[in-house]
Amino acid sequence: MSKTLVGALIALHLSSYGAALPVMAAELPKGPETANPDARFAVPPRTIRVVGDGSVRVAPDLATVSLGIEATAKQAVQAQAAAGSKTQAVITRLQAMGIAKADIQTSGLQLSPEYAQNPKPDQTIEERLVGYRATLQLQVRCKPEQAGPVVDTAVGAGVNRMEGIQFSRKAIDKPRQDAIDMAMAQAMAQIRATLSPLGLTLKEVRQIDVSDSSGMPSPRQMMDNYGGGATAKMSTPVAPGELEIRANVTVIATF
Repeated sequence: MSKTLVGALIALHLSSYGAALPVMAAELPKGPETANPDARFAVPPRTIRVVGDGSVRVAPDLATVSLGIEATAKQAVQAQAAAGSKTQAVITRLQAMGIAKADIQTSGLQLSPEYAQNPKPDQTIEERLVGYRATLQLQVRCKPEQAGPVVDTAVGAGVNRMEGIQFSRKAIDKPRQDAIDMAMAQAMAQIRATLSPLGLTLKEVRQIDVSDSSGMPSPRQMMDNYGGGATAKMSTPVAPGELEIRANVTVIATF
């Protein structure tokens, strides 16, 4: 006979004689459900998620002109020296037109062999080293209205590759904030327009995620060959246009 059954019989026997039995209450361990009996029936908050967009157009205040100088020679050291000499001439001319030394930066340097392919009678191809090509790349920062004169001066001084022009804006904080404000206003208007016809009201904004573009477009490619040599009179038209600064906000709110 189990101990539990024996204990029950003893208790029954004593109670028949009028003995007072102690009342004992066993407490169950409180888990997440027993600690808050209503938790299992709680309704999760209703949420709405919307996306707002905003954009601001501003004039750029900075131009970055990417230039290249190539030189070839039989020997690697000769090709490198020729490219270096032309590059120094370009830098000197740019500084003479008022471009600060700090605004001229070497952005690339390459030296590679060049081969000629000679077909053989057995229909195979024989490669023969014919020389070396050295390339130096410069990035020149200037005001947007100086971009055209910078190109003209650089080509006249020996630049034979144009990598492109990129317009940007240094003072970006104010237009960026304006774009975010527009996007946020659009998102909140969408929430109210969605809830109002249903007789619902916004309770609380739970989360806001913001992303924005920097207002730097892709480089504008320009012609590689201007012709006419260093004595040609050139006037390269460069139109900075406007930059579009965009912001995107995602808003999650309860109602």
